[in-house]
Amino acid sequence: MNKSKGFILSSLWEDSGFVLVEAAFCRVPIISSDCSSGSKELIKEGYNGILFNSNDVDNFVKKFDEFLQLKEDLNQILLNSLKMLKKFTLFNHYATFKRILEGV
Repeated sequence: MNKSKGFILSSLWEDSGFVLVEAAFCRVPIISSDCSSGSKELIKEGYNGILFNSNDVDNFVKKFDEFLQLKEDLNQILLNSLKMLKKFTLFNHYATFKRILEGV
């Protein structure tokens, strides 16, 4: 995956979006359907990836063309994707688990 030019997720639903996390970790630009779970929770349009409307071929083609035109913005999108990964670090999971156990 880390040698790919992009990662396309065409799911109608996605449990937790771990493939999106993996793509971001590999520093691969993400194009994803806007399924309500997973993708929409992790990808913010134009900020850390590109979202297209599920089951809409015309919208996918439009968004794919936008992806192909990314040049200057691509580095910022990849940086923002890496920032999204902070939610998935062991430290963050530990801190969340600790808050739950402490009743905070």
